Amino acid sequence: MEPHLKLFAPGPSFPTGFFLKFFKRRLEFLEELAQSNCPVAFFKFAGERVYLVNDPELIKDVLVLNHRRFKKGRGLERAKILLGEGLLTSEGEAHRRQRRIVQPVFQHKYLQNYADIMVDRTMKLCSGWKDGMLVNMSEQIISLTLMIVGECLFGTDVESDTRRIGSLVNKVMESFFYFVSPLGPLYRLLGHPKVQDAFAARRSLNDIVLRMIDARRSGPPRQNDLLSLLFSAQDSETGCGMSDAQLRDEAMTLFLAGHETTANGLSWTLFLLATHKGVGLKLRAEIESVIGRDRPGVGHLEQLKFLDQVIRESLRLYPPAYVIGRRAVEDHRLAGIRIPKGAVLLVSPWTMQRSKRYYETPLDFRPERWTAEFRACLPRFAFFPFGGGPRQCIGEGFAWMEMALVLAVLVRDWDFELLLGQQIRPNPAMTLRSDRPIRMRLKKVLEAYG
Repeated sequence: MEPHLKLFAPGPSFPTGFFLKFFKRRLEFLEELAQSNCPVAFFKFAGERVYLVNDPELIKDVLVLNHRRFKKGRGLERAKILLGEGLLTSEGEAHRRQRRIVQPVFQHKYLQNYADIMVDRTMKLCSGWKDGMLVNMSEQIISLTLMIVGECLFGTDVESDTRRIGSLVNKVMESFFYFVSPLGPLYRLLGHPKVQDAFAARRSLNDIVLRMIDARRSGPPRQNDLLSLLFSAQDSETGCGMSDAQLRDEAMTLFLAGHETTANGLSWTLFLLATHKGVGLKLRAEIESVIGRDRPGVGHLEQLKFLDQVIRESLRLYPPAYVIGRRAVEDHRLAGIRIPKGAVLLVSPWTMQRSKRYYETPLDFRPERWTAEFRACLPRFAFFPFGGGPRQCIGEGFAWMEMALVLAVLVRDWDFELLLGQQIRPNPAMTLRSDRPIRMRLKKVLEAYG
C-alpha cells in the first residue's frame, strides 16, 4: 500500500450493499471514507479507481495547483446531457474562453444593480404572509430565488411561471442518480421513466429560456440585467462574443444553478435559525441595530458581521455542493500516491467542513466560531462551499449577497417556528436539498416597512 493511502472496503454498517451505499447513502459513505483521517482514501467501484482527497493542501493541489491535469467528474460529465455546454459542464479551452467572457458580468459594480431586485422580491413575498400562517418554507424560498434570478438574468417577471419552472427543476434534480450511475447509459437506452421525465423537463426549460432570450432580443435595449451583459460580453483575448447556442447554454446554467444552490443555502439557514432560537434573536438584534426601519441595502452588509457568520456556519454544515468530482486526464502523484490517468478524485466540502481536525464540536451550529482570528488560521480548503480554483463558482458573490439581503429582510420582521414532528434530513442529489418540505409557522415581529 502506498504512503498516506487508505484502502476502503465495504463494511457491515451498510447491509443494503455497496452499490446502494455509494449512490443512496452518499453522505454516510463519504463520512466513513473520511473517518480514518488519512489524506487519501481509495476504493474501486464499477471498474473505476476512486480516491477521496481528505486534506486541505491536497485539495488545493487538485483544484488549483494542478487543475489542468483533471477534468470534471462523472456528475458534471452527465449533467451536460441536461445543461448543455455551459460554464458548469464545459472543459479545457472552451471553459476558459467562456469564463473570460462571463467573468466581467459578475463584477462587484454590476452585482449592486441586483440588490434592489433581491430586496423588492423578498418584501413582496412577505407581503403575502400572515401572522401564524403555516408555510412550506422550501417551496417559498425556491419560488423567491426563481423570481430573483429570473428578473436579474432576463429582466423579466417569471412569477406566473415559478410553480411550473419549480416542478420542471425538481424533475431534473430527481433524475440525478439515473444519470451519474454506472448504469446511466442503460437507463437512458431502456427509457427509464425518471430519465424520460428529465429529458421532457429539460426541453420545456429550454423552451422557456429561449422564449425569454427572444423576448429580450426583440424588446427595447436594456443595460442592467445579466442577459444584456451576456449579449455584449466579449472574450478579452479574441474580442469574440458568444454564439446563440452558447448564450442559451449559459443562460440555462445561470438560471438553474443561480437559484437552486441559493435556495438550498437559504432553506438550511432558516431551518437552523428555527432550531436555534438564541442565534435568531442575536441576529435580529444586529439587523435592527444596523438597519433599523430603513430598507436593507448593500451598504449595510459590511456592518452585519454576525449575519456573515451565520451564513458561513450554515454553508459549513450544509454546503449545496457537498462533493466535487474530478477525473485525471494524465498520471499524477498526490502526496506520493500515484493517481493513474482516468481515475476519479472526490473532494468533499461536507466531510472537510465537519472535520474535528479544523472545527471544535463540528456538528454544532455555532456562528460565533467565525472570528477573524479563526478564519486567519483555518486552511483555505477546510472551508470551500463554492469550490476553488479556475472552476470556483462564478456566481459566489451574487449568491452571498442574495442570501444576506434576503435574510436581513426575513429575520428582522419574522420569526420562524419549525412544526413539531418533522425529521428533516439532507438529501444528497445533484445539490444538497432537504429530504422533505420544511414546514414552518410564521410569527410576525415588526410592522411592514415601506
